[in-house]
Amino acid sequence: MSQHELTNLLKLTPLTDPPLKYAEFLMELKDHQDRADSAPALILRAIKALGEEKIEDEKDPERRQFLMTLKDVGIPSLLAFKHVCGSQRFALQMLNFLTAAGSNGAQLKKMMIVEGGPGAGKDYFGDGIERALERGAKVYAVKGCPDHENPINLLQLLGDEQLKQLAEATGLGGTLFDILAVAGDPCQHCYTKVKGTLAEPKEEPSLECIEVEAIHVSKRSAGVSEWKPGENCSLIAALRRGNRGFVSLPDAFIKRELKPGEADERLILLDATQYRRLPAVSDGCSDAAAASPLDAFIMATTNAKALSEFLDTLPDKDAFTGRSTLLKFPYNLVRVEEIRAYQQEMSRYKVLAKFDPLVLKMIATLAVISRYAVPKEGENFIHPVDRLRLLQGEPIQVKAKSGSDWSSVWATEASSASRSTYEDTRYGGGYGSTSSKPASTAANYGPEAMSIPTDVPITSHLMWRLIGKDEGLQGLDMRFMLGLLSQINEIGLKSKHQCVGALDAIMLLRSAIQNSLSTSNLTDGQKAVLKRCQKWLGGEVTASSDWKKSANDRPELIEAEYRRLLKQQVLQVFCPDYEMQAQGLYDAYRAHATAFAQGEKMAKVKGIGNVPVDTSVLDDLDRYRLGKRPGDWLEEGDKKFRNALETLIDEAREKFIRDNLSKDDAELSEEAMRQKRIEIIKRFRESWETIPEIANAIRSKLDEKVGKAVEKLLTTEVTSDLTEDDQKLLASAKQTLTKMGYCESLQKPVLEYAKRVKVWAYKA
Repeated sequence: MSQHELTNLLKLTPLTDPPLKYAEFLMELKDHQDRADSAPALILRAIKALGEEKIEDEKDPERRQFLMTLKDVGIPSLLAFKHVCGSQRFALQMLNFLTAAGSNGAQLKKMMIVEGGPGAGKDYFGDGIERALERGAKVYAVKGCPDHENPINLLQLLGDEQLKQLAEATGLGGTLFDILAVAGDPCQHCYTKVKGTLAEPKEEPSLECIEVEAIHVSKRSAGVSEWKPGENCSLIAALRRGNRGFVSLPDAFIKRELKPGEADERLILLDATQYRRLPAVSDGCSDAAAASPLDAFIMATTNAKALSEFLDTLPDKDAFTGRSTLLKFPYNLVRVEEIRAYQQEMSRYKVLAKFDPLVLKMIATLAVISRYAVPKEGENFIHPVDRLRLLQGEPIQVKAKSGSDWSSVWATEASSASRSTYEDTRYGGGYGSTSSKPASTAANYGPEAMSIPTDVPITSHLMWRLIGKDEGLQGLDMRFMLGLLSQINEIGLKSKHQCVGALDAIMLLRSAIQNSLSTSNLTDGQKAVLKRCQKWLGGEVTASSDWKKSANDRPELIEAEYRRLLKQQVLQVFCPDYEMQAQGLYDAYRAHATAFAQGEKMAKVKGIGNVPVDTSVLDDLDRYRLGKRPGDWLEEGDKKFRNALETLIDEAREKFIRDNLSKDDAELSEEAMRQKRIEIIKRFRESWETIPEIANAIRSKLDEKVGKAVEKLLTTEVTSDLTEDDQKLLASAKQTLTKMGYCESLQKPVLEYAKRVKVWAYKA
């Protein structure tokens, strides 16, 4: 490469484009109306220009399913905020605010206050807006104006007749007056430039002298700024720098000690929002100047406590709250996004222990479900793990649990029905971490889970619709979780093989929660969250705590979810075609049973064709169905089940229809009901799980096969004694476990646990 070519590679985009004459700017405005956009409209356009995540580009199948679900429920996953994991629902609220403000709605005269707990990620949104703007956004401003004046503001100096003629001359027509409806009065600088001063007035003032330049927005030049209380930079200066773009106010309402006679400069926000103006810079009363127009999207972040205390210092709270829109930033409620946040954090670690593939899922499961709203005691509810899976878009069939099951999931030892107060439910710093207000009335309770409808199927769409507006504002906060993640990594690095298993992580979670409960300044709300987490993790850690539980022990929520996920992995390792084998066994049983019941000699097996009726196929599954041993004698009564097979399938079909009919369908006419039933029945799919008795028999048969394979892998020392098929199976199993992410030192412990609890037979 030549030096000339290298020089060209080093060239950058200028801060401004070549200037336009004012008349030229106006003539081009008809085809480029966005040049006169307000700041919210500019930001909205910049965010949309970055686009949305492409589902087909996502490599993680779980997250791809999640993105598909978001799309189906009408929530975009914006690239501008991809780094704020699990924030898509909040991003849509912000988008709606910007859309209304960009259309000159009432939001144009308001700032946005984002309230959220520690580590929720609220300030990261400002980073996303900044990046979107700096990617290529431009604002057209009066050249040389310190406030980056919108050129449209200068048209306020023209008379009505001039404006009418100008609208016609430029081809803008009524659009010009729509633009002017939200234009500000010109700043002192631009006014003086056009008309001069009383000491030196211009004899023939004209806007012809004005030039317009396109400024590339950047926090290093103009259009983006940040201000925190107590900084050397004044709030006025920050607003002026961010004029025509974005002003971020992190921790905007933290308490400040004012000097005697000093006014809180945050009161400037009252005029900055409602009247979209700022006091002009002057040297004193003798050099007073007119206010400057302000056109900026102001986003302030805070926690509930700081905002409440700030408002208490004001003589008129309503004057401030009326000039703002409060959006509450929830903690992440989706496990796959929580894991992504952990992975982002771990990518910064200098040294990383080896985590087994379920470690992050276990940590994320606890974090996410701790943030779910607590269902009302006595009402039907969705199990938190089922809800977690539905929010991710897993295609599962779920039934609501009855109110009688509430205590087994939600109640803690201290109280079966207590619920924490709204301001006290976050665990971690901030958000009322030192408050101890009692929950004296129902009105003080935190957000309750919305009631589950009884007349509609429970789907992912329904779960997204049932997220309450205040949900996610309680639970284990992200700072706590990331700190815990770092501790687990450090403990893993100190272990012999520098690795961490999921069971180890669960035990470390138990210890961390127990230690947190011993903190002296916890509120009742924080204790309630931690006690629920402790319950889900298996209770208090004692000297005898271990994982040597019998297969009959009923695990608590987190270990139960671990068993469910581990079962999937074990089946993938030792019986990857489990579903295919199960369906094949069902198809064979169904065909031979039907022929047997009808006295036929030939059976038509799906995928195979006509074969002689083989009663050994029926006897084999019937023994598993009845809990008998191989070779046990079957009585004639044991074989009657085969004759009822068609009836059981008809009953399953009718149940499917009933489950998919709503209460309103009961009012349908006879013909309409018939058509409705036909529509529903088209969705019915007969599978190996359709008849529970056969499904359980098939599971028992395949589970026994998997159990024997696990036993061989754990106990065989000399593989040459095995058959060639068994040798291939064991070699493949070890290879698959390694690909999954289990290092050699973790494979044996996890399989020993799987064997001990017979995880392949576990029913979630």
